[in-house]
Amino acid sequence: MGANQHARGLADVDLYLTSVRRMLRIIELIRRSRLPTAGLRQPFRDFEEAVSAVPTIRNALEHLDSATVDGRMSLGFGIAADRMTVSLGSVMVDTFALYEASTVLHRAIRAVVDPIAAQEVHQQAPLLSLLENNS
Repeated sequence: MGANQHARGLADVDLYLTSVRRMLRIIELIRRSRLPTAGLRQPFRDFEEAVSAVPTIRNALEHLDSATVDGRMSLGFGIAADRMTVSLGSVMVDTFALYEASTVLHRAIRAVVDPIAAQEVHQQAPLLSLLENNS
């Protein structure tokens, strides 16, 4: 892999992992909200399990110097037509697997939110205050 392709891949993965971490923050926002979350509990757990390696890899990418200082762990990259993998020791992130997990989570959230949003199209007062402390 050429240096230019490697640098672009590194930037892409960095941004991608940041987006996945934002999805984790969305989960936390929804958990604190008054949305009906019973149907979301399993999709939330499945997504969190699928992305469990993201914080480790993201931290290593952000603090690259400390991730390789001891010489025992270094970041590894693999690029294929449909995915990129990043590994650090035994921890690995596969962008295609993360995409699939994100898609399932997105559909589950939309299944809960869309019926509520469809009822609010006339600019009336919201049917549901999203934050518990904002009743």
